[in-house]
Amino acid sequence: MAQVLPFNGFYTSSDPKNSSRECVNYVPMRHDSGSLSEYTLETTEGISESVATDGKSWTGRSFSWSVDTGSGISLSAFLPVYDTDKFKLLKTSSGTTIDSFDVFTVDSFPINAKVISSSNNNTIAMACEYSGLTSSGQKLVSINADLDVEATGDVPTDVRFGDMAYLGDRFIYMAKSEASTNKPIKIFYSDILDPTVIDSLSYFSDISQPTRTTGIHVLNNRLYVFSEEGYSVWSNTPDVNLPFIIQKGSSGSVGLLNSDAKTELGGTLYFAGVSDGTTSLYSLSPSGISKLGNDAIENDLSQEDSITAFSFRHSNRDFICLNGEQTICYDISTGEFHKRSIFDRGFNKEVAWPIKDSETIGDKNIVFGQYDLDYSEVIISKFDKSIGTELGATINRKLVTSPFNSNGASNLVRELAFQTSVDYSSGAPVSLPSLELSVSKNFGYDYGTVKTQEFDSNGDHGKILRFMNIGFFRQAFVFKLETSTIYPHNILKMLVRLEKGFRQI
Repeated sequence: MAQVLPFNGFYTSSDPKNSSRECVNYVPMRHDSGSLSEYTLETTEGISESVATDGKSWTGRSFSWSVDTGSGISLSAFLPVYDTDKFKLLKTSSGTTIDSFDVFTVDSFPINAKVISSSNNNTIAMACEYSGLTSSGQKLVSINADLDVEATGDVPTDVRFGDMAYLGDRFIYMAKSEASTNKPIKIFYSDILDPTVIDSLSYFSDISQPTRTTGIHVLNNRLYVFSEEGYSVWSNTPDVNLPFIIQKGSSGSVGLLNSDAKTELGGTLYFAGVSDGTTSLYSLSPSGISKLGNDAIENDLSQEDSITAFSFRHSNRDFICLNGEQTICYDISTGEFHKRSIFDRGFNKEVAWPIKDSETIGDKNIVFGQYDLDYSEVIISKFDKSIGTELGATINRKLVTSPFNSNGASNLVRELAFQTSVDYSSGAPVSLPSLELSVSKNFGYDYGTVKTQEFDSNGDHGKILRFMNIGFFRQAFVFKLETSTIYPHNILKMLVRLEKGFRQI
């Protein structure tokens, strides 16, 4: 008799022998007890091929902006980019139409270009930094609701901005420090409602923190100032000479990895936090701070020096993405992790997901990133669940299960079977896509011969993919599933037919 093998979690242990579970480009999904299976794997949503842009270099984080145009509220997504000799803003409302706005012209080709930005309901503030062969500098730029450059301003001498926020009618700028500067740094604030005017003495610092400042963020009308090892909370005051004061007893012992390693969603801040030298995923809300990562995730994050954090939606669920040398995604509703990757032809290997940011505009989930052979083109595209490709590339997907055993008894596995579904709505296949299976006797360190079964044909929804005569296992067995196809597909249920032995380990 066949028994069900559960999808029982991924990335939970730092020891692969204890839990060698991988879930790459599949999303673990939980369902109610009346479903065919309470736990399934869905392929990640496809991404349409990128639209053409006027920007060549990624210079800053995307942001959405709600503006009252007089005829109603308009919500758009913006991305700061650099092209030839100009900083620009790219605007999209659908992921298919791109408008470009010149912001600031430089007189030399930058070696480095960086933008940080923030906004209120009426103004976008941008700090544009560049360093080139013949000149370098920074400019503060104010952009109004008509997307016209309203004002520009100079930056105080020797100040480089590393993060930005908005609170109490003032734009707040965290100065940027080098990694070797192991101390708190200055946080500047602008004149009221004018992001381009900053007095060189208009700053404060969290002197209670022993390490350098790594980021700032406004949450629930409070300013959080993060260092490498902790954070403090500041509130706005009506005093023009002291507009921000620290809240006594508000400090915490979890630091922030870097200024881009945080994202806010639904009134909660998610970030790559550091505590006692260990990096993990944390959430911060009015109810307090919570650690969301586990041993496996912390083991992976310990290899990252810098991370970009953002949120995106898949099948009406919200996910937090931590993107560095590898890409780790967290399902807010279930607490499950999975990973994302794409095959890079230039490096001839799987690399981290090229998506660096995402904005939801209406019913469109728009993505931003940078990916091609030389990473010289900016990506603006959108999720598309009807396709299985990303930016025209076929995605390699992999599942490695946890070790299965029978309480120490040996197993003779006669058959492994899978109930699946596949979506051919993007076009009838010339040949059927296939599911590849390989099995390990040593907890996922090595695998045997790859076996292949084809998915359902177009219009057939009753096929079970059967793999026969799997083998004899004295301790436990681990199996790996792999696919590489342009079609979205799901793995709905795993079944096994085995005979338990009497030998006890």
